[in-house]
Amino acid sequence: MEGGWHRLAAHIWFSRMVSDTGIGMARARRMVTRLGSVEAVYAAGAADLATCVPLPPENVARLRRYAMGDANRQRAEDAAQGCASAGVRCATEGEAEYPGRLREISSRPFCLFYRGDIETVLCRAEGVVTVIGTRSPSGYGKTATRKIATEIAQAGITVVSGLARGIDSIAHRAALEAGGLTAAVLGGGIDHVYPPEHKGLMEEIAARGVVLSEHGPGVRPVKSFFAARNRILSGLADCVAVTEASEHSGTMITAGFAADQGRDLFAVPGSIFEPGSRGCNRLIREGADVLTEAEDLLYRLPMGRMPRTAECEVKEMAQAAQATRILDGLRGQSLTPEELSRETGIPVATLLPLLSALEWVGDVECRRGRFTLTPVVL
Repeated sequence: MEGGWHRLAAHIWFSRMVSDTGIGMARARRMVTRLGSVEAVYAAGAADLATCVPLPPENVARLRRYAMGDANRQRAEDAAQGCASAGVRCATEGEAEYPGRLREISSRPFCLFYRGDIETVLCRAEGVVTVIGTRSPSGYGKTATRKIATEIAQAGITVVSGLARGIDSIAHRAALEAGGLTAAVLGGGIDHVYPPEHKGLMEEIAARGVVLSEHGPGVRPVKSFFAARNRILSGLADCVAVTEASEHSGTMITAGFAADQGRDLFAVPGSIFEPGSRGCNRLIREGADVLTEAEDLLYRLPMGRMPRTAECEVKEMAQAAQATRILDGLRGQSLTPEELSRETGIPVATLLPLLSALEWVGDVECRRGRFTLTPVVL
């Protein structure tokens, strides 16, 4: 898979270009298609890059600044040499090391940077379950997460989470303590630990599981990256388990992605008197399966080795139709999610993951909580 550190440098440079210039992954993909490969994009001059796909003027200016001179290329090559020594590798979607489950989703990342045994933990796994929830769990949430993640790991199923405070770190540690497999999906670059106090946990996961990110080294995590990361958390898995979440938690966005991607969704029921349980209780009310022990979801596995189902294809068609309604609803106006929900008739809970995906691919923009169509430059 590896073509040497020069190939790694090209992907690091490309990853930084996408984040630093704001061109969006959709335009970046078209750039690769037009020029033939990431390595060809890396080797191209600033003028060629600025004209090979239509870009808004501000993106053209940023792209020219980024691509001019050798400074950014030199930084990428220096980073690649350091990454190669640290065991960082990259896998593109056409390679065996790219997880097959992730290939199924339409908004899959172009490239994954990783440390650890991605083939054993994700590519050849009998089953994969993403366990997520609040960053501020109650005692009940901690106990439930530890129980569920331990049982999943003991069954030989990979536990995926996001290395965040709270439920994520509890799920990772439970899997490791059970002698199982776990994968951490980072919100920033492969070399950025967030939160900083989880550096030791990240190193242990890299040694015994796999740590991965769609961002190369040197890319600092920003808020939009965490929202985009949610689609990977659900896309890597056969099913998603929410162990504790409030009604407006970011976890609900991941749950929305899971439903749109055709993943089974499970939620641990909580007290009707606790605000921190309202998200899980709402998910159950809206159709998520009740999760009280790992056995509730294990019988659904392994889904990863099954062919794509007609139900999943129908869900993606419905998602595409809803995306079209969103784009039509935003034509000529700037709307909050609540206003857009009234305009389109799509519930806010369904809108949020779709808006996040549309923003990530560059079709919409969000400024001060209001969404607009991204200007098209011909």
